[in-house]
Amino acid sequence: MPNSRNPIMPFGEKATISGVFLLTAVTLIAYHEILSWVVKGWFTLNNAYSFVIFLLFLYMIWQKKELLRQIPAQPNILLGILFVTFGCFILIVGKLTSTLLLQGISFVFSLLGLVWLILGNHHVRVLWIPVGYLIFMFYLFEEVLGNFSLYFQNAA
Repeated sequence: MPNSRNPIMPFGEKATISGVFLLTAVTLIAYHEILSWVVKGWFTLNNAYSFVIFLLFLYMIWQKKELLRQIPAQPNILLGILFVTFGCFILIVGKLTSTLLLQGISFVFSLLGLVWLILGNHHVRVLWIPVGYLIFMFYLFEEVLGNFSLYFQNAA
């Protein structure tokens, strides 16, 4: 019997959990290329720092676990859909231009949008720093500063 009195889970707990698993599966499928690129980078000397960033992300969430348990889930559908849509747009642009950095940035936007969509504003206030910190996992400085390295070498 659907729980029509609960605005968080209007279709019942099983349907809500199924929806979360479905969103997670679709996200992993959409971002499998960039995520596998990052995980492969964990085992190289130059990009192993991204594994440390991922561990710090998990640690920051673990430190806030009690606060996260106390906050009730109140999904913000509008902001969640806007962020996920913006993340998907950046992902499409990144795939069309073969820019892995854009695809990584889009993952962060989509993940933040999913937090908004599933958990709501209060959870985003707690999780925006750990989720935003993931942007450094996608070799941001290598991509941005790599283009300037020749100029830096000439200046030295």
